[in-house]
Amino acid sequence: MPDFSDYVRTLAGAEAKTGSASWPAAAVLWAQVVELNPVVGHHWVRLAEARFELGDYGGALAAYGTAQEAGVWLHRDEIEAVFPAEIAYRMATCHVRRGDREGAVRELRRALRLGLRDLGRPKSDEHWEPLLGDEAVREMLGIIDTTGMTRDEGWRADLAFLAREIKRRAYAPAATRRRARVRPAGRGQRGRAAGPAGQVLPVQRGAVRDRGRRGLPPGDRSTGAERDGHPVDEVLAAVEPLISRDNDQQVRWLGPDLLRWTSLIHALGLISDPRQATLTVRFPDQTTGTVTVESAADLRSRVTDPRPAGWISLPGTVGAPMPLYLRNSDTPYWFEYLPAEAVVYFQFNGVGDQPLEPIAAFCERLFTFIDNHQVSKLVIDLRWNGGGNTYLVQPLLHRLIGCSKINQRGCLYVIIGRGTFSAAQNTATAIERETNAIFVGEPSGSRPNFIGEVSPFTLPYSKASVNVADLYWQTSWPTDHRPWIAPELYAPPSFEAYSHNRDPAMEAILSCREHPPGW
Repeated sequence: MPDFSDYVRTLAGAEAKTGSASWPAAAVLWAQVVELNPVVGHHWVRLAEARFELGDYGGALAAYGTAQEAGVWLHRDEIEAVFPAEIAYRMATCHVRRGDREGAVRELRRALRLGLRDLGRPKSDEHWEPLLGDEAVREMLGIIDTTGMTRDEGWRADLAFLAREIKRRAYAPAATRRRARVRPAGRGQRGRAAGPAGQVLPVQRGAVRDRGRRGLPPGDRSTGAERDGHPVDEVLAAVEPLISRDNDQQVRWLGPDLLRWTSLIHALGLISDPRQATLTVRFPDQTTGTVTVESAADLRSRVTDPRPAGWISLPGTVGAPMPLYLRNSDTPYWFEYLPAEAVVYFQFNGVGDQPLEPIAAFCERLFTFIDNHQVSKLVIDLRWNGGGNTYLVQPLLHRLIGCSKINQRGCLYVIIGRGTFSAAQNTATAIERETNAIFVGEPSGSRPNFIGEVSPFTLPYSKASVNVADLYWQTSWPTDHRPWIAPELYAPPSFEAYSHNRDPAMEAILSCREHPPGW
């Protein structure tokens, strides 16, 4: 039986030397590691990094080439190197440092073809500076001299660059998805120029079955709306083609937010003044009237914030107690015990570690509480969760799978909705796949398998930040083509419930006292 103790000790020593930036020793040890185990890609990346730091660019190139062949999967804090484009870019930089201009351009072109995300990196690297005057390099990196361009010329340059980047970056998972056509800028893309950028009405709306206002600035308590003589449905229909979505739930989620952007609504020809809008409203006493609302520049609150700080919200004016789902919606994760019902309510609003208590530590505290108390049901509320880092939900998933007290039919409930998106969708999909959870609320805001990722870049003329999703997340089975996770207990939001501080989803869960076969 082979003795692997030498390999394990050498690997640990190599990691330690890399961690302390002791590059000469790291290079020696990583060379020993790959001799003992030549099939692990990230070991070759480590060897390449050490050689690069020592100025052995030829040796680094060779190690990166082998890493590329073996494939790379690193830990979450080293995520960039898992992308083939990253390895190609590092190889291009090795060529730059060796003075091989032709090799650098060739590898940079390959990095772009593989989907390199950050085109600005060569521009901030002094060693790339001699190549930045090369026309081919400038074209690849999107370096466009906008000096002297008219506004129309600048925007057309932006659109042309955006069209190129969509084609270069976007992920195409299967032939069954119809290929989107991206027209070159300048052909038929004409319309009214937008008004002042970032002009937003200081109101919130939510699209529910019987529509009503969601949040209002101080002093305003009206509900319902028509906009400059256009019914809300008409305005929603006008903005609908502009909404990127994975399913129609995203239109319901983001559409109301776009109604606030007066500069956009003005550009669509639906209001006459980009700085304000006149709303026809229905007041709580059922009378109607008009209210002119001035827009504000760069207003940060979004429809995803159900109760923005400092704003009047309808639930805050109702005599009934605030429902759980609205109490701490700005807190990333928290839980509360309902002793009368023996229920733990866990609201998970964002998949990101908090400094005082990372998600893993929070999950330990949550399940320790469940183990030590009389708990008949755990409710996980994902309806406000727009995503984050999927890697961080593993501790939650592991504890759910291993908790026999909760991982039973009728004991675990997950509330989902149109705002359940991205990493939150991955969380819901993994819970559905691995546990006995019952889903409640309305359909989720994304597909179980979807294209996603946030990797923003800046357009050269307008400096607008844009994003093209470039990863395919297959969290469910390959044959799962559903547009969403559908709740078994369908309890969608309604204005009637909202206006009386009721939560249809929790009401549905608490009413489930009978458990026939399968429940």
